[in-house]
Amino acid sequence: MGEGVVIAPGAVLTINVVVGDHCQVNVGATLSHDVHLGSFVTIGPGAHIAGRVRLGDGVFVGVGASISNDVTIASGVVVGAGATVVADIVTPNAVVAGVPASVIKIRDGWLDAI
Repeated sequence: MGEGVVIAPGAVLTINVVVGDHCQVNVGATLSHDVHLGSFVTIGPGAHIAGRVRLGDGVFVGVGASISNDVTIASGVVVGAGATVVADIVTPNAVVAGVPASVIKIRDGWLDAI
C-alpha cells in the first residue's frame, strides 16, 4: 500500500494487489488477484476489477464499471460509469464508455498544468 491510500468499508482486495500512492477504493469495489494500481487512481463504488489488471497513474474508474482479466489501462484514462472494459486501453487520457467500452474522447491534458 502506498501513502495516503483510502480503502472504504465494504471494498474487497484479494491477493497480490499493489496500490500506489494516494489511491481511493470506494464502497463495494472489488479488486481481484494480481491487480496493480498506479498512483492517484480512483475506483468508484461497486466497480469490479478482475485478475491481472494494470491501471496507470491517474486512472478513474466510474461507479459500477467492470474491467475484465488481463487488461492494461494507460495513465489518465477515465472509465465511464457502468462500462465494461474487455481489451487494453493504450491511449493516455482517453475517456471510455459502453459495453464493451470504447474510446469516446481524448482529454486535452489540462490537468497536467495544475
